[in-house]
Amino acid sequence: KIEEGNRNNLLFRYACKLCNAGVHYDFAAQLLTDFFGFNGLQQEEVLATTCNAYSKCCKLFGSERYKYGKKKG
Repeated sequence: KIEEGNRNNLLFRYACKLCNAGVHYDFAAQLLTDFFGFNGLQQEEVLATTCNAYSKCCKLFGSERYKYGKKKG
């Protein structure tokens, strides 16, 4: 369970990471709605925060796509 005072900040950070990884908004919104809904946030709040994060991070969309899944060494 996520602490109540930290949920929106964490949601925003996760949404930005998904955007930077190149995950399309609709899929990210569904993932985050499922996860944060389970942790007590209303769907409208999750969608609004996800939309805000994607708007702020849109210039970086997909910029970290190859960062995830790379093997080190």
